Amino acid sequence: MTSLNTMFYTYIHRTADTNEVFYVGKGKNKRASDKNNRNVWWHRKVNKHGYIVEIVAYWPTETEALQHEFFLIQCFEAMNITLTNIFKALGKERNNKKVSPESCKNYSKGRKKWWAAMSPEEKLNRVEILRKANLGRTLSDERKKALSVFRTGRPNPKACKPVLCVTTGEFFKSVSEAAIKTVRDPAHIVKCCKGKAKATKGLEFAYV
Repeated sequence: MTSLNTMFYTYIHRTADTNEVFYVGKGKNKRASDKNNRNVWWHRKVNKHGYIVEIVAYWPTETEALQHEFFLIQCFEAMNITLTNIFKALGKERNNKKVSPESCKNYSKGRKKWWAAMSPEEKLNRVEILRKANLGRTLSDERKKALSVFRTGRPNPKACKPVLCVTTGEFFKSVSEAAIKTVRDPAHIVKCCKGKAKATKGLEFAYV
């Protein structure tokens, strides 16, 4: 039987003074009580109110823990509870506060290391989980407007173009698939396909 100490789990953080839920996460070992690698909004809340850790459930695989994490976030969101999870905090604060360049750089580095450490199968699985988690979500008018401004002048993400890895001769259905299977940054692959870069980490790409 698998020990609870070696299993993944989902957890929430509550403020110590008001018992308010302000963070949802998934982890392993001592992650739930670890203060390292937390975003600035999490630290602001903890510095002001303190925090209590509550383990919600244990899971045999990371995929199941991740799915439950998304489910919990959606539940709290439906109850109009404001969370400090990074994507929620950025969405809330972006219009009023600027994230420092240093914070953005450090967060970007951490995400790239985390992504690069996963196998192609794990990456595909995470993409599918994110896709399912967003099915049926209704965006607010404010969010739709923000997305419209962001996408203006950018290529339609649904208009997938087949990609060829010139170096290996392998074909991919889209830039996303090429990025996942070759463990390359999709933005760098696009630059190669558009002729703005010769190669990315030794591989050359082109649109078919």
